[in-house]
Amino acid sequence: MAKVAVGDLLSPQHAIAVLEYHRQWLVWTYNFIHWPYFIEECQVYWSEGIVKEKAWVALYYAMLCVGLHHMSTDQRIQLGVPTESGLTERLYRQCLSSLSDAQYVGVHSLRSVQAICLLVLCAHDFDGSNNLTVLLSSAIRIAQALGIHRLGPDALTSKSPEDMLQREISKSIWMFLTTQDWFLIPFSSAYSISPRHCTTPLPSNCNGIAGFSGQIEPFDPVRSDQPTHMSFLLAMFKVSEVYRSFFDETITLSESQSKERNLRTLYEQVLKADAELKAIHRSESRTTQPRYDLRDPQMSHWLQRQRYHFTISVAHKRLTVHHAFFLKSLVDNWYNYTKVACIACARTILTELRSISGDGPSQNLWTITAHAVSASVILLLAMLLSEDDGSCDDAVASRQLVCDSLEILRRSTKSSSMTTRGIDLIELLLTKSNAASLTSRALDVKEIAAYLAADKSRSFPAAMTESVGQFDPVDLDEWMHSLGMDVP
Repeated sequence: MAKVAVGDLLSPQHAIAVLEYHRQWLVWTYNFIHWPYFIEECQVYWSEGIVKEKAWVALYYAMLCVGLHHMSTDQRIQLGVPTESGLTERLYRQCLSSLSDAQYVGVHSLRSVQAICLLVLCAHDFDGSNNLTVLLSSAIRIAQALGIHRLGPDALTSKSPEDMLQREISKSIWMFLTTQDWFLIPFSSAYSISPRHCTTPLPSNCNGIAGFSGQIEPFDPVRSDQPTHMSFLLAMFKVSEVYRSFFDETITLSESQSKERNLRTLYEQVLKADAELKAIHRSESRTTQPRYDLRDPQMSHWLQRQRYHFTISVAHKRLTVHHAFFLKSLVDNWYNYTKVACIACARTILTELRSISGDGPSQNLWTITAHAVSASVILLLAMLLSEDDGSCDDAVASRQLVCDSLEILRRSTKSSSMTTRGIDLIELLLTKSNAASLTSRALDVKEIAAYLAADKSRSFPAAMTESVGQFDPVDLDEWMHSLGMDVP
């Protein structure tokens, strides 16, 4: 036990409102907190300032930060929660400070790991991407030190409810860390967690962890076609496995092969990964995309949001798999499937965004805005650089989709440099696509870099000093990274 000062960023009354919103809307995006126990700990903290361990305070601020970050202004007003600017970021900073106060690097705690995992849901919007990658690496090492990566097979003999709960929480945390680690592969060309070193099984497809299960045995898995708070996470783990497998297959390509042969071999792996992602989307749609009437008041809030996020997430992952060949596909018909797939995925993302334009909580989910920016850029580059007639029906429809999405992004309650740069880039590319000189099909990337570089000390890859016609399409990922818009 530890006596700590009770934070004053949010009063207990306001914190309860934020946590209740969080419980209703967001549990399915991570699902490794047992809410009945957590709320009990909150009550003791508010009344007595006592916590079981200092790392719990970091978890508390992470829970508040994530909840408040995903609330619209109208929802805050409705619930009587402060609407002051910068409050969410102060909660984020307080979480980081609390981790430091808990000496999380030396004093290993599952609470610290949970707090860091929760920051995945918001850190990018506070320009915390670099901090987050380091924190996630630390969380992985802490989790390994605590042994949750080697829990072994589920025992056939019965355990106490408390032991079963702790085991399922540990399994869920480890799956979450693994998924995030593998999703970072395209941006780091490396991963930390090898499945050969782990014996921890996947968590059960149930609602028992959060404490919402109505079953007599809360951790018994339900039917595979029945959605739970774990369904989305299990599906995204399968998606991340495709990322890891794709990386393992392509990193071993022989450097002795010619560049062209390497490209063809790599492209075969791209097509294989794309097919696997499509298959996952089809098979998991039963549990993550039930086509219920989302206006039905009886529908659970979390289930209403899973379909949007799963569709957008898988479409974005397919874009990521293809992006090294996207620009090349605009000028080389051998890679035409990439062009078709990327345009289709981009349209899917923006169509889903437009379908939830009146639903603030859905738009605020995690990386929706970042994925919308990527999709808009893909469609605009296709219009600018493709040899197709820009006046065709498909191009007109794509332009309208981008324009509609731009308006949605402008109205977004999220404020981050990533979103701001994305809006600037979309506006500039739209202007370029309307220019009379469009027939030249030349795009001055150096001009774009200069226009978007708010920080004059920001460095850009050499590829950006040439027109798109001259730089290697494989550098597209480096280009997007330099603009700060590469969110896994």
